[in-house]
Amino acid sequence: MDALLPSLPALLVLAALAEGPAHGYQIAARVSERSGDVLALKEGTLYPRLYQLEREGTRARRLAV
Repeated sequence: MDALLPSLPALLVLAALAEGPAHGYQIAARVSERSGDVLALKEGTLYPRLYQLEREGTRARRLAV
């Protein structure tokens, strides 16, 4: 399980964007909602993950409006 923790923010962002394009605030709100308000992505976590996903070739950045 510990090996998955570094990937968790990126997975949460992708899951939120699977619902459709969204602004950063909307992505964070979706993550919070999906987790029953247990998890929260702050800007310092969210945007670096979006850039990382873009560098890795995903379309996540284009879906983040």
